[in-house]
Amino acid sequence: MKYKALLACLYLLAYDHVSCAQEAVALQEVVLTDTALRDFSNTHAVSSLADSLPRFANPFLAQILSANSLLYVKENGAGMVASVAFRGTTAAQTAVIWNGIPINSVLLGQVDFNTIQTANYQEISVRSGGGSTFYGSGAIGGSVHLENNFDLSENKAHQVRYAYGSYNNHNAFAESKFRTGKWTLAGSLFLNDAENDYEFPNRRRRNINGEYQVFSANFRALRKLSERSELRFFNEYVQQYRNFSVVFPTDVKTAYDDLNFRHSAEFVNRRNRIEHLVRVGFLREVYRYYPNTTLPDFQSGYAATALARYEFKYQVSKKLRFTSIADVQRIFANGADINRQQRTTLTTALGAAWQPYKSDLIELGLRKEQVSDFESPFLFSLGYKHAFLEEFSARAGVSRNFRAPTFNDLYWNSLGNPSLRAENAWQYELGLQFAKKYWNLSLTAFQNQVSDMIRWVPGASGQFQPENTDEVDITGVEVQGDFRWKFGSNQWAVGSSYAYTKSINANTDLQLVYVPEHKAVFNFKYSYKSFEILYNQQWVSTVETRSDHSGGALDAFSTAAVYLNYKMSRFPVLISLAAQNLYNTAYQTVLSRPMPLRTYQINLTLNL
Repeated sequence: MKYKALLACLYLLAYDHVSCAQEAVALQEVVLTDTALRDFSNTHAVSSLADSLPRFANPFLAQILSANSLLYVKENGAGMVASVAFRGTTAAQTAVIWNGIPINSVLLGQVDFNTIQTANYQEISVRSGGGSTFYGSGAIGGSVHLENNFDLSENKAHQVRYAYGSYNNHNAFAESKFRTGKWTLAGSLFLNDAENDYEFPNRRRRNINGEYQVFSANFRALRKLSERSELRFFNEYVQQYRNFSVVFPTDVKTAYDDLNFRHSAEFVNRRNRIEHLVRVGFLREVYRYYPNTTLPDFQSGYAATALARYEFKYQVSKKLRFTSIADVQRIFANGADINRQQRTTLTTALGAAWQPYKSDLIELGLRKEQVSDFESPFLFSLGYKHAFLEEFSARAGVSRNFRAPTFNDLYWNSLGNPSLRAENAWQYELGLQFAKKYWNLSLTAFQNQVSDMIRWVPGASGQFQPENTDEVDITGVEVQGDFRWKFGSNQWAVGSSYAYTKSINANTDLQLVYVPEHKAVFNFKYSYKSFEILYNQQWVSTVETRSDHSGGALDAFSTAAVYLNYKMSRFPVLISLAAQNLYNTAYQTVLSRPMPLRTYQINLTLNL
């Protein structure tokens, strides 16, 4: 599999050279896909992570988020299942958006962040706070956005990258982009596999049954129909083979294979102040679980989502714009634990942005869904931003958000609960921002009141079943700042973030499990001509792993990484070195799942 993927990478580049015989005149334009993030997030905190850390050493989204955001990433060991806690919420209360389409699993309600390959996307953004008005179920703590854009200023660009790291970790990537006539095409291939047999800290053994392999293919195309209209196509295929690390050497070895297909097509037409967008999409997730790798038996399942969406945008004036959305979605699921089930969702939504004065901005969102198998609440969001001075601004927001019961919650054989209600959340937020030529500093305070949280609790028979049981009160403060300076060929960039989060179960008055009260991140980057050095460090406070706090808490930890890049002057080659967990810290983010000690990686990147 690995060698076939590498040959396919080379074929992709060779095909591109043949196809680019006729080059069009370059247009200085970058086409973005997630318009709601661009048009209705100006009163929210949005962070771009596209260039935060070298992707060769951080191929999965879990690594980028852990080292460069205030999200707490829970990994069942390196390369294993990874989920997040965003602003004190649970793993299923963070939405992941792929080119404007939510991709959270309809079976589990969450995303495994170690199946998202960062190299496949040109833009990676984190939108803090409730976003259900525009992104639907799950966007309670916030949302993570993965975007493929089209750079019409480039006639062609190619990149091949290979990295080798500790524990026989191979990382290969190839991408080709070109324009010919009215077409803009781009494709990439990614492969990562590792034996992953790292030594356990303070233990006399290695990680057992931790091998994994991930392959993905990404293709996108844009066809200019006229000056006012265009077609866009997005396609992604992700295949993962992964063993599950065992806690004890005598444990039965298990494995999990999964496939994800994502397809989307868009038609966009702009005429004066009006824009129309029509989108159709198809998502499919397929899995096989092997409860014992020594036996051929497995359990399998799948879910498929078909969707159609129409957006109408009207720019009334320079100060006022409206967006209306109509959306229909059909979901099918079947498997070993869920007999054939389906869900139909009809959505209408309205967004408005009004700037009555140069210093003021108001954003409003309304959404109502009609769902076939549960009652969905009426949602809204209201944000306000005021600039006191050129450098200083304040913002405030309130929103109602929700999370739908998953198919597992509703229909798990003999244990599902079809009477579940959607989780509800009211969020309030205040923010201050100070921006100068070199400085940027922000302070955000938030409160989130979540009710009807779904928990699997012991029933009368002793078996765990889902119920709407918990209420959670979340309060927190986030502080972020950065400084950038350039002098001649010298460039410095320093960034730091800190979050304090109290996520209290109202029934027990205790902090939720796997939600740290404190997290801090520090980044430093210095570059001089062809040389660059990056340093990253994060600190995470103690984390509880049992809901009654009766023991098993994870110790606070701090980890660091350093990256060195050198761009050769005579050849289009970038040489990179990385050392992660620099200080050899013994730590865990999930109980009994140690993470690796210091690891190294070398990377060669060829740009053509």
